[in-house]
Amino acid sequence: MRARWFLLCLLLASAPVAAQHVTPHDSIPDFCASPTITSVASGSWASAATWSPARLPQAGDRVLIQGGHTVTFGLSLGFALSAVCVGGTLTFDTTVSTLLWVTNLMVEPSGALLVGSAANPVPASVTAQIVIANTPSTDPGQYGTGFISMGKVLMRGATKNPTWGRLAVEPVAGNTILTLAEAVTGWLPGDRIVIPDTRHMTSNDVTGFQPTTPQWEERTLASVSGDGKTLTLTAALTFAHLGARDGNGVLDFLPHVGNLTRNVVIRSESAIGQAGTKGHTLFTHRAEIDVRYVTFKDLGRTTIAALDDVTNHIGRYPLHAHHLMGPVTTPANGYQYTLVGNAIDGGSTVHNLKWGAAIHNSHYGLIKDNVAYNWAGAIWMFEDGSESFNLFEHNFAVRSHGVGGFVAEGTEGTGFWFRGPNNYVRGNVAADCWNENPDSAYGLKFFMRYLGNIRVPNFKGADTSVAGQYTTVHGNKLPLLEVSDNEVYCAAQGITWWWVNMEEAQANPFAAETVVSDCRVWHVYNICVYHYPSTRMTIEGLVIRGKSPTTSACCGKGYVAGDYAASDLRFRNCDIQGMTIGFYPSTVQFGYQDVEDSYFRNLLDILPDTLYSTSGGSWLPPRHIIVRNSHFDSWPGSIHPRIEKRWNPRGGGIDNTTQLDEMRVYGYQGNAADNFSVYYTEQATQSIAGGLAPCTTTRAGIDGITCVIAAEGGPPADTVPPAPPTNLRAE
Repeated sequence: MRARWFLLCLLLASAPVAAQHVTPHDSIPDFCASPTITSVASGSWASAATWSPARLPQAGDRVLIQGGHTVTFGLSLGFALSAVCVGGTLTFDTTVSTLLWVTNLMVEPSGALLVGSAANPVPASVTAQIVIANTPSTDPGQYGTGFISMGKVLMRGATKNPTWGRLAVEPVAGNTILTLAEAVTGWLPGDRIVIPDTRHMTSNDVTGFQPTTPQWEERTLASVSGDGKTLTLTAALTFAHLGARDGNGVLDFLPHVGNLTRNVVIRSESAIGQAGTKGHTLFTHRAEIDVRYVTFKDLGRTTIAALDDVTNHIGRYPLHAHHLMGPVTTPANGYQYTLVGNAIDGGSTVHNLKWGAAIHNSHYGLIKDNVAYNWAGAIWMFEDGSESFNLFEHNFAVRSHGVGGFVAEGTEGTGFWFRGPNNYVRGNVAADCWNENPDSAYGLKFFMRYLGNIRVPNFKGADTSVAGQYTTVHGNKLPLLEVSDNEVYCAAQGITWWWVNMEEAQANPFAAETVVSDCRVWHVYNICVYHYPSTRMTIEGLVIRGKSPTTSACCGKGYVAGDYAASDLRFRNCDIQGMTIGFYPSTVQFGYQDVEDSYFRNLLDILPDTLYSTSGGSWLPPRHIIVRNSHFDSWPGSIHPRIEKRWNPRGGGIDNTTQLDEMRVYGYQGNAADNFSVYYTEQATQSIAGGLAPCTTTRAGIDGITCVIAAEGGPPADTVPPAPPTNLRAE
């Protein structure tokens, strides 16, 4: 057996691949430039009359399906082919279980691979598998050992609806029953499911900012109830998976369960953690991609280690939309490519394979209802920042880990990672994202630092390598197109954005507003929402939950701007409970920071710190913090203030202790007649932060001097701030 495989690998390695398929971004080897067997007519794969020479494809063959021919595949191969190149049509028989075992599967620009259809999906009673053989890739670009399409790929497995959903009852250790909030269809006995770890970690739960004993769990379904709401497991849960509660102990959020099993599968021959060359997928250029209810399993070769062209080649990922502009004529569903209901399964073992799915310079796609599990660096990666107008909706990402600091680019351990701002991001959930560093891993990250100019397509199907089909736009002068209804839990950190409508912390006075709405962050170890330099951000309906601010979490902060520039930050209808600090406003503010109609119940609700910037404080503009019609309650057992205006000069030239630093509170605790300004306690005797306080009044629940003011006549007029120095901290 070993001798046979040695000879087979030698044959495959020597296969001619000199001819190329050239796109504006790649030169991809033609793995069937010298086919050993070629179609001569349409017909069955299992008929010798379909082929020349007149025999069936054998182990090691390079199989070419020529244009104009349709070949129907209905076998389960027990051997590996060197290559299958589809210039015509290869369609899988959906009435029988099939397995195509091949080193290189290529759909040429004229070709089509059809595995099921909308009208005739692969029924749940059968399976269709594409297995990438354990054969080292020998071409210089490492395109080989994979599935590459420049043509049409339509794949449709049996529908699972939904593919993931929220639980209705908190699971506890020993349970063999899971109760769902929403009925499921298509979930079957034998399906593999995942339940995230949901703890709000204490210092005893982590080592190096990662869980010491992770409590995510994989289980197999024994049965599903007739109403689709009760799942019975083949083995009991080892851990509890509790939800998030408010300060009164009321359960607000429960965790989710995701289904990783599909009956159409693209996988590597060997599982992750086993020896063998892993396969990859790459959909590129004018390919027409509509892939639904398919599992991508044990795929990918690129790791989170340093890249090189020999041992760690860039771009060989489990699922890769690579410069995918889609067909010239937009498909009937209105999207240039479609990825719906798929599972991207990284297996059970810890590994360093990078990115479950990479979306690279690809536009107008529909990415919806997918479940991705156990990937390094980032689970979903939007790679270079040009990606535009993709609808990224209702995807579930569980279990990522990584390396690198907070300015790393996709190695950190993140659920959803966006280099650019120009996509619709709604209804997604990320859980269990970790890194050895405390401020690196996030559930959801928008990282526009040094983004600069990007090419935005002018229309669907535009080729952004062709003049006239794109518009060059500065990516740091764009708002986030849409961020709504997303959720993060049990992660090192929750949500972050960098340099939205801002470059080098220079405020953009003509910025369009970014609205981040109805997001939820709970049981996050470090910081729930981290605001790096950004302009005109409106945060609406944000809900943050911690378990116990006295024992849980490293830093216990809800929304943090800190010493990062915030130009016109609005904070509306938000609810933050169970944190050490609820809201930590920016100390480098242009315009104003506005908290309105919000609720806080934390050890400390709002903490305005002394004006400072690590790039020097003398230039800092005035700060105006306005709190309107908001309510503050003490966390049970807490005697901490609700608002603390903390005088905390750091020295070394980074402070500005004389600039106006005002905080106005209107309608305190919902009382329209209770209006006052908050001053530092030190302003009773020192002319700092704009001068002496005009009174010496104090009140319970507020650490500072509170002086009555008239009812609000409107926010203070925005002032034009001085230009900050070019080395202003932005990292």
